[in-house]
Amino acid sequence: MKKIIILLAVALIGVLPLSAQSTSDQATESAQKTHKVSTTFGAVGAHIGYAFWGTTVGLHGDFNANNFRGRAGFDLFFSEHLNLGADVGFHYLLNLIDGLNVYPIIGVNMGFGKNVDFHVGMDFGAGIEYNFANGWSIFLDGKYNLKLLGPDIPYRSYIGVTKRF
Repeated sequence: MKKIIILLAVALIGVLPLSAQSTSDQATESAQKTHKVSTTFGAVGAHIGYAFWGTTVGLHGDFNANNFRGRAGFDLFFSEHLNLGADVGFHYLLNLIDGLNVYPIIGVNMGFGKNVDFHVGMDFGAGIEYNFANGWSIFLDGKYNLKLLGPDIPYRSYIGVTKRF
């Protein structure tokens, strides 16, 4: 039941921006001139969150190409034992209002630790970000994981900050 609720939430977040895209071309062009698309190529940041393995902290790096973004992250999971994780995700930014974007996420992840030999999976999710000041943004991500190898890590969620350069 939890998986169905997560998938419905991801679908809803993905559909909402489509209705916002139906505004006039003139309004869309003015939004692009403000915060919609980052004119910088790279960004770095930090995040905290919760995953099936426990509380997590990590660092990430972004690369941007218009509305497309790639994000590579490294995580430490704190539970009974320390676990390490890495992921690469791809986003497509959909502008809702000036400075506020939502995005679907698709990517891959892997992890290992004391009780986990190796995990590989595919990520599906969604996120929202707000560009609040001169290259700074905050974001909230939720990801559902489809296990390919090893133990299951069904979900992860993050809140973080990013600085574009």
